[in-house]
Amino acid sequence: MKALILGQQNSFNWGGWLGPILDLGFKPEFMEGEATESTSFKHSDYVVPADRVRTKVLAMLGS
Repeated sequence: MKALILGQQNSFNWGGWLGPILDLGFKPEFMEGEATESTSFKHSDYVVPADRVRTKVLAMLGS
């Protein structure tokens, strides 16, 4: 199964969530959002443009 993961530019704690996602059989793809505040924060607000998400989802559905 494919999964699109939306996140901030500086990802934290990959080991805490990536391993279980892979163990469940997902094939994750990661899309970074643009930070709306400092990128050094662990939980920064971010924006991912809807057109980028749509394009990525359509590409994932086609492959």
